[in-house]
Amino acid sequence: MLLYHFTEAADWPGVLASGEIQPRWHRGSSPCTVHLTNDPDRGALPWRLRDRVVRIAVDVPDSDAHPWLPWAGRYLPPEEHFSLMAPSTVNQWNGRPECWFVVERPIRMDEWTCVDDVAEGASLWVADR
Repeated sequence: MLLYHFTEAADWPGVLASGEIQPRWHRGSSPCTVHLTNDPDRGALPWRLRDRVVRIAVDVPDSDAHPWLPWAGRYLPPEEHFSLMAPSTVNQWNGRPECWFVVERPIRMDEWTCVDDVAEGASLWVADR
């Protein structure tokens, strides 16, 4: 499944050096996850993440990519549903949660397809395939 992970420009050198996108987000008893979207546009992201300019395209097995809404419904407390599960048509602060996915493991460089700086329109890295 082709998905996109967005990160800050300052974090990109560390991601490249490690050779993987580390899972860093969790709530309560949820596993740590890498957050992704199937939309290459930053507008699909929650408003507070839309300034992230490095877009890493990944190709992960469908079975590893969990759609956000059912996944979050299992792990998020009800008081967080409005802020993290409602689309921007309902909650002006959110993006498009129907486009979001999580992966519960690191995403290795051999699963990356390309990396772009979307603000500059520049390619930062391309897979040797």
